[in-house]
Amino acid sequence: MIALLLSCEAPTCDSGQKFNADGLCVQDTGRPPEADADTDSDSDSDSDSDTGSDSVPDSAADTADSGSDTADPGDTADSGGDTGPVELVVESFDLSATLGSGAAWYGLSIAADGTAWGATSAGLSRFHPSTGNAWLYGTADGLYTADPRAVVAHGDGTVWVGHHADDSRQGEHFQPNADGTLTALGLVDFDETSEITGVYRMREQPYGVGAGDVWMGTNEGLCLWDADLDVFQEHAHPTHPHSYSRGVAFTEEGDAWNGDEYQLSRWRYTNDGDLSTSADLYEYWVPWPVDVEVPIYIVDLDAADGIVWAASSVYGYARVDVAADAGASVTTLFDEPSSVLAIRVYNDTVLLGTADGLFVHDIASAIVTSWTGDAVLGDPIQQIAVDSAGNAWFTVPGGLVRASGAI
Repeated sequence: MIALLLSCEAPTCDSGQKFNADGLCVQDTGRPPEADADTDSDSDSDSDSDTGSDSVPDSAADTADSGSDTADPGDTADSGGDTGPVELVVESFDLSATLGSGAAWYGLSIAADGTAWGATSAGLSRFHPSTGNAWLYGTADGLYTADPRAVVAHGDGTVWVGHHADDSRQGEHFQPNADGTLTALGLVDFDETSEITGVYRMREQPYGVGAGDVWMGTNEGLCLWDADLDVFQEHAHPTHPHSYSRGVAFTEEGDAWNGDEYQLSRWRYTNDGDLSTSADLYEYWVPWPVDVEVPIYIVDLDAADGIVWAASSVYGYARVDVAADAGASVTTLFDEPSSVLAIRVYNDTVLLGTADGLFVHDIASAIVTSWTGDAVLGDPIQQIAVDSAGNAWFTVPGGLVRASGAI
């Protein structure tokens, strides 16, 4: 047998062909055979063109890729074919054991340590995603009411809470403890007049001369706690004396922006312990083309890169390209979706929370798309927050959703 094989001519392929690794004749393209360039150690069967070496192995939860993935979860910047943003990772947290399934979300704030604080109709919610620990606080824990309407996790590690209450008290200031308890630090009480009875939005000023101040949207306009002077300042509104303020945001020069039921206003507080319309109101106007007496119901604001975004529960949302001079800012209106409950800037997009779920506005193209988050979001999306790590958080019935990556 051996002699016979040696005496035979070696098998050959037709012109323009060559043997492949399996000994079959295939077309000779002049290039070496291509292997899957995905060098991860996982069991992915991707056919993508990932040509770099991933800096982090793929998650074990990576299941069926669509074939057009731009980067695996955990990838950073591959040197090869990956040119798109990091793939979206969505996590859902069920808090129904503490909140129930039907609690309304009035406020959401994420602390520097990742703890999610929520003002809900069931109480003050505290949830730490890394441990899974969840707490719910009520009047027995020092809250004035069992359904707080605003919350902000301050950069100093404390938490401020606001209520729909009365003129004797509108909120609290707490130090959260590792054992789940709260230590009372003080009360929110605007006692200059008897007109402030509720706080509906709280946000900490991140920069400017007022960095660290807590601005509060109330039933009588914009108020604040001056961190340097440790004093409460009330109440500033341009025109309507009974305009509930639910939108608070800040632009890079340190201006505070307020959206209420009738107008958008810009404030330049000098940290002098006296917030007043005559001294600190820089400008105000009605973004939508309606009479000043017609409510526009601004319910949320956010700002980034010189743009203020305003959400209206009846007119959609607005983009304000901020100018240095009063009266020179340019407003662009968007009427779909027509009712927006929450608005936050996230990467190159604006996230819109609505009664019908989440919508995503691409800032560059102004194209708006509906997004389900792999069917874990649900609706309504009543509150949105972005944490210090760049993750987007959404409230859903009975829980929270955290998203990272490109939406």
